[in-house]
Amino acid sequence: FTTDRRAAAGFYRDLAGYQVDERQFSELTRLVLASQGYARAGIAPLPDEVHERIKTVMAELLAGPSNTDRYRSPVPYEASLRAVFVDSQGNAYVDLTPPPKPLTGSSTEIMLAYGVVDSIILNCPEVTAVQILFGGREVQSLTGHLDLSKPLVLNKRFIAAS
Repeated sequence: FTTDRRAAAGFYRDLAGYQVDERQFSELTRLVLASQGYARAGIAPLPDEVHERIKTVMAELLAGPSNTDRYRSPVPYEASLRAVFVDSQGNAYVDLTPPPKPLTGSSTEIMLAYGVVDSIILNCPEVTAVQILFGGREVQSLTGHLDLSKPLVLNKRFIAAS
């Protein structure tokens, strides 16, 4: 995601010789970077306003990956975003529908929490921490491994190297 997708596409076109095509995916128009007939990456626009940017990031995250053979969504159930709020200290509060049944496992909780937190903070520089609410309520934890009762900060340990 970027606020200037054409400049980002030009950078990759010049750097790696990618072909740049514009394509419509869901509600977003993305620039697709391709080489040798294969799509290599996509660049999507982000709104300038932070609440709308968070909604866009969360919509993409909750939609999950297009290649489910290789990748899995960090949110292991069909969730929807109920609300977004950002306070004056830069804390974002995102309210998700609660899981339909209890979740299990430390990796499930860690990937859900930091999938949401890291995605928002890396795409919204004005946000310093994110608290995830479920069904409009604070929860202590989902599986007993993370304290979700307060906002979490960026944690790059769970971001895969490219």
